[in-house]
Amino acid sequence: MPGVIEAASTIDADAAVVQLRSDCTEAGADIDNCFTSVGALIDWIVNARNPKPSATNPLEVKIGAGTFNAIGLACDPDNGFTGYISFTGSGRGQTTISASNGIVVDIASCTELNFQDLRIYSYNGSGGAVKWKGGGNSNWSNIDINAQYYAWQEPLISCGATRGRHNWFGSRVVSTDVFSASKVYTANCDESWFSGSEITLDLQCNYTNPNDPVALSIQNAAEAHVYGSVVRVLSEDCNANAPLIAIRARSGGVIHSHGTGIDVLSNTANDVTALAVASGGLIHANGSSYNLQTTSGTITRIDNNGGTVKAPYLWEGGSTLPDIVSEDGADMVVEHAGGTDTHLLIYNGNCVDENDPNDGGPWIDVTTGACR
Repeated sequence: MPGVIEAASTIDADAAVVQLRSDCTEAGADIDNCFTSVGALIDWIVNARNPKPSATNPLEVKIGAGTFNAIGLACDPDNGFTGYISFTGSGRGQTTISASNGIVVDIASCTELNFQDLRIYSYNGSGGAVKWKGGGNSNWSNIDINAQYYAWQEPLISCGATRGRHNWFGSRVVSTDVFSASKVYTANCDESWFSGSEITLDLQCNYTNPNDPVALSIQNAAEAHVYGSVVRVLSEDCNANAPLIAIRARSGGVIHSHGTGIDVLSNTANDVTALAVASGGLIHANGSSYNLQTTSGTITRIDNNGGTVKAPYLWEGGSTLPDIVSEDGADMVVEHAGGTDTHLLIYNGNCVDENDPNDGGPWIDVTTGACR
């Protein structure tokens, strides 16, 4: 109405709940404690919110539907942003926080950061979706992370004095191969716990020569626990010279994977590996299942180069033995030769037919002692 001036919205310096929306008006009126940009929100947290978010004065940010540029979404104690904030979206199909040519969420030594019901999208650049430095802890619930580079990374030179912890619930962490660092989740420092979640490397091969493609890579002081989840590498017409690895531990990294589906699927001639361990690494993978496919490459369930693997597996029975490479004693299969003729075989890479080294092995028949 002409001549009527709506009252300007206000931001309380001590607000316990604020909103991030594409429009801070409703029914023609301004909404208090509302921001339309991530940059303005973080500026208020750092420079105006008093007291700063803490264990006794946490902050909740309710995020509406829409796509928000993540410029400024950085947590750093040096600027007074120490954590204790919950970012709650309107659903991972409704709320997107994104960045082009940069890191979407950049964290340093922050505590009790919670992300829920939203999507984090990194595109058109090599920054990655989430970079976490310096310990601390976080919770991620009903989150989609989509990246064309690292979805999650912890730089070794930025580990904290105390190992941090990150909990994932019902979330999808996905990277597509556009740039050379073809990894989804790579950690050097902290503990990561996944429940009912997905870690997927989808090699679409817009980048023609994927570099060391691994879905979950844990090394140095880091540790990962993957329960009731799935880890996948998918290759679509990719460079066949690139071996594909689902899970890898090395240089002190520890991975526990239980009740987890591990898929490495190539429609070309890539070598595919489910579990890879290098010196100092440990993988404990009881209760996991495997779907490993390639047109003509080598299928390896366990590739152990000086580490420790605790991953016994019983393949489904049948008249054809699995064509795989594994660790001696780790794989078993029941062969049904017909009628009541049933044999248990155990994988042993040293098992070959003495009369014909080119025929027999690597399965040893525990009943007859023959190499099959």
